[in-house]
Amino acid sequence: MAAILHTTVGRAIASYLYSTVSNTELYNVASSVCA
Repeated sequence: MAAILHTTVGRAIASYLYSTVSNTELYNVASSVCA
């Protein structure tokens, strides 16, 4: 049970970090293009 919970939390955190990094990179690229 703990292993399943840990895996789920790990995937959720990894997904959140990935989307956050992706959004930040897209924002930086957009800023560079607009500037």
